[in-house]
Amino acid sequence: MKPSIVPILILLLGAGLWAQDYKVVRKDVQIFGTILDTAIRNSFSNPLIQGDSSRGVYLKGYGATFYFPFYVNRTVQTPFGVVGNRTDDEPRKKEERVRQLKELLITTLGDYANAINQIAPFESVAVVVFLQDRMVIDEALRNRTLLVRTSKQALLEYATRKIDQAEFRRRVEIVEY
Repeated sequence: MKPSIVPILILLLGAGLWAQDYKVVRKDVQIFGTILDTAIRNSFSNPLIQGDSSRGVYLKGYGATFYFPFYVNRTVQTPFGVVGNRTDDEPRKKEERVRQLKELLITTLGDYANAINQIAPFESVAVVVFLQDRMVIDEALRNRTLLVRTSKQALLEYATRKIDQAEFRRRVEIVEY
């Protein structure tokens, strides 16, 4: 039996045929950005832990990407001295905040990112977080990047309960560098 080329053509052509209404995409991206900001504010007691509100962008063929800075420490070095409690900035506590942030992002993606309706099933939703430690002097050690990404297909399957939470978590890609 000869393999058919029709399914391959449909897949390749389908990628170009997925039509987006960019006004709707923009609104969906703004709404999910607000959801991200609210989730972070509600999960972390320090109002200054998120340096700026999240920004989102839609890239055709890739999907929606959101980014924002996140301060892993609670104390701040100022010209007048250190503000805050230094015991809150032990390495173990900083890493615990990063772990909490990862869990929060996975949960928020699973619960709300499917509402970005205009992206195609083969595209993805990604959140890029610029982790910053304001108490580290060396610029190379001060900044890290966290990427949490999943496909729209995984979001659709999770929303329709075709996959459970454990399988959804396995489909979420986490990269930290």
